[in-house]
Amino acid sequence: MAGERNQAKAARLTRLSLLLRSRSYTLDELAEEFGKDRRTIQRDLAHLREWLGCQLEPRDGRYQLDSDGYLTPPPLTLEEMWALFLACRALASRGTFPEAARTALEKLRGSAQSFTRRTLADLDEAVETGPDQHAFSSEYLRLTLEAYRRKESIDIEYRSIKSSEAVARRLDPWGVFLLQEHWYVVGFDHLRGEQRTFKLARMQSLKLSGVKHERPRGFEPGSAVFHSFDVGDAPPQRVCLKVAPELARLLEENPGHPSQKVEGELVELQVKAPLRMLRWLLGLSNVEVLEPPELRAALAAEAEKIAERHR
Repeated sequence: MAGERNQAKAARLTRLSLLLRSRSYTLDELAEEFGKDRRTIQRDLAHLREWLGCQLEPRDGRYQLDSDGYLTPPPLTLEEMWALFLACRALASRGTFPEAARTALEKLRGSAQSFTRRTLADLDEAVETGPDQHAFSSEYLRLTLEAYRRKESIDIEYRSIKSSEAVARRLDPWGVFLLQEHWYVVGFDHLRGEQRTFKLARMQSLKLSGVKHERPRGFEPGSAVFHSFDVGDAPPQRVCLKVAPELARLLEENPGHPSQKVEGELVELQVKAPLRMLRWLLGLSNVEVLEPPELRAALAAEAEKIAERHR
């Protein structure tokens, strides 16, 4: 029932914005047009102000939108509507701006033509998105983006993977990126005096500092994207694995590293820190490390420890 009310409201706001672009209306005229009371129309006008981000005040008791200032966006194709719909569903279910994603879905449904609205309803029934296993505060992402927009430093308390204690530090955010379902912020870390990357899910607190900073010219957040197998400054090394056919198929669908190549039962990767692959390899079955020797020896030693604990 709540979903139907939200859809009806979104459709009413869409129609209201179109009417007010065509000419001016009084409250009584709008109430008659929609079959609602004046209080409901006043609430709708307030929501429309927030929706469009405009100043919608009466002039001589009449309301009208400036058609030049608030042009109707170009129509979306059916595939574009699907893409936005699925993106909003995924964001809403995974805790990334859930309220904004929910209201965007309502607007999308309300602005769709009848055929597209029925199609979206079918998608709504057919698609289910699972819960996010990598929970973090979407408020931290919002604040980080706001700090980036303002060119303002952020103060965070951050718990690294190696420590159970959170450390206070100031960061100049230069950008954010999404990697393997985790959000990261990259920027200048005042504590270390160098560029560093931080996972939002490990932040214990985050607030705007009020201190301005300048971003380096030409910096691209994508340049900071990294893989856990590539931590360090060593040149890439060849890693060769022998795997069972079913594991080879699984790795083809879910690569362990961007450099991965699968040929039959052999899997080859080029990584900077092979020993960091140990935990990943322990989670696989029917795998043998052929190269490099130190990774093969480390995996054998871990396997022996596991076997010893289960004797």
